[in-house]
Amino acid sequence: MKKFKAVAILLALCLLLTCVLAGCHDKQRPELAKYNVPYDALIADSYKDYAAEVQLNVDDYLELSRQGLRLVTGYGEDYSFANEGMPNDDEVIRSSFDPDLGILVIINGLQLGIGRSKVVNMQSDSRLLEKEYFEDSTDIAYFADDPNSDQIYDLGKYWRDDNGYKSYNVFYFHWEMFADHYEKGGLMDTINAPFVIQEKVWSTDGGVQAAYNRNGKTYATEPGEAVNGSLAEWFAAEYMRMAQAVSRVYPNYGQTQHDVRFAGHSMGGTLTVA
Repeated sequence: MKKFKAVAILLALCLLLTCVLAGCHDKQRPELAKYNVPYDALIADSYKDYAAEVQLNVDDYLELSRQGLRLVTGYGEDYSFANEGMPNDDEVIRSSFDPDLGILVIINGLQLGIGRSKVVNMQSDSRLLEKEYFEDSTDIAYFADDPNSDQIYDLGKYWRDDNGYKSYNVFYFHWEMFADHYEKGGLMDTINAPFVIQEKVWSTDGGVQAAYNRNGKTYATEPGEAVNGSLAEWFAAEYMRMAQAVSRVYPNYGQTQHDVRFAGHSMGGTLTVA
C-alpha cells in the first residue's frame, strides 16, 4: 500500500512538472488567445517604487499641497474640525500615532465644487439623529457631558476620542481636488463634469486631473500634470510613505495584530477598492 501511494505521488509530481513546463513554454496561452492578449503583455518589465516615485506636482500647483494622506492629531474645543499632520513625518508619528491602536483611513467621495476651493471638512450630523433615536442610550453617553454635543462633529471623532475611548489612529485621504468638477456649474455640468476627473481612478492612460481655484476662477490641470500616476497608485504611495514612517518610529508595529480598515464614501469607495 505504501509503495502504491509513493508511485501515485511520484506520477502526480511528474504530471505537475509537465504542465508547468508546457505553460512556461507557450508564448500564447490558449485561454488568452480568445481575448487576443499576448502572453508577454502580462509580464511586468519593470518595478515601480510607488513611495519614491509617485508624487503630486506641487511645484506648478501649490494648491495640491493640502491633498494626500493626513493623520488626525487631535481636536480643539470645537469638535467639528480635526487637527491634521503629515503622516510621513517621524515627529508627527511619534507625537500623535498610538502604537497600541489600529489604523482607520477615511476617504471622501464627490465634492461638487467644495473640494477645489478649501479643505474638505469631514463632518457628520448623525450625532443629532442618534440623540433623537437612542434618547438616553449609553451608546452616546461619552458625549453626555460635552457642552458641544449638539453640534456637527468631525467624522474621525467617532473613532478617535480624547476622553479614553480612542480606538483607532484615524487618517483622512484628501483627494477632493480630484473628486470635483471644474465646469461653469450648470446642472448638466454638475452631473457630467465630475467624471472627467474621476474616470481615471485606477488607470494611468491619459493621466488624471485636479480642479483648483485661483483668484476666484476655477481651473483644471492638464491630464497627467497633477500626479505622475493614477489616483490608486498615488494613494498606495501615500500609504507606503506613512507605513515607512511608522516603521522607523515603531519598528515592531508591523508585527502586531492590529486592524487596518478603509472607509470610502461613494467615489471614495471605488478608489478604496482600486
